[in-house]
Amino acid sequence: MSTLVVEAVQNAAGNKLEAVQLVSSGTSTGVASLDLDISSTVFTHWDLWIDSITPVTDGAVLAVRVSIDGGSTFKSGTNDYEWGGAYSSMTGSGTNQHGDAGHTGMSIFADNTLGNATNETSNARIAIFNPRDAGQFFNITSIGTMTLADGTRQWGAYSGHYNLGTDDVTDIQLIFESGNIADCNHRLYGYT
Repeated sequence: MSTLVVEAVQNAAGNKLEAVQLVSSGTSTGVASLDLDISSTVFTHWDLWIDSITPVTDGAVLAVRVSIDGGSTFKSGTNDYEWGGAYSSMTGSGTNQHGDAGHTGMSIFADNTLGNATNETSNARIAIFNPRDAGQFFNITSIGTMTLADGTRQWGAYSGHYNLGTDDVTDIQLIFESGNIADCNHRLYGYT
């Protein structure tokens, strides 16, 4: 794994932009979940890029869960999370809005069931906002493209929220609500 460290970046006007660092990257194959440590106090915000993610079980829903105890356990109660968003087919036919005020995870692609046939891969960029601030609720946003179990391709934008308080979130977990992760490439970036 290579690490890119940037002290500061300036735009054309000479204004300092945030520094970013690649914290982890890799490929996960045939695993129950992808667990990532976001406990560093060096970074205030995180970006998780996932590409070519597919479930072992055709028709599974992808979610993010949080841990407040260093990754020993991940919150998975019926009302631990809420999420909402919109998606549309790649042909532009119809925009669908969905949400759930009581869920076992923050759905990345709504309750859309992802496919696992050849070339049925999905991709997303998930922004994580200040997870170590005990005075704020934990929130994420995601934008991505998905291929459903029926082969339909869609795009979507979503937001998720951890309902159980303003605890420091130390770890996140990508997990399918049924079955394992067949394949997933990820890159986790930290911002100062």
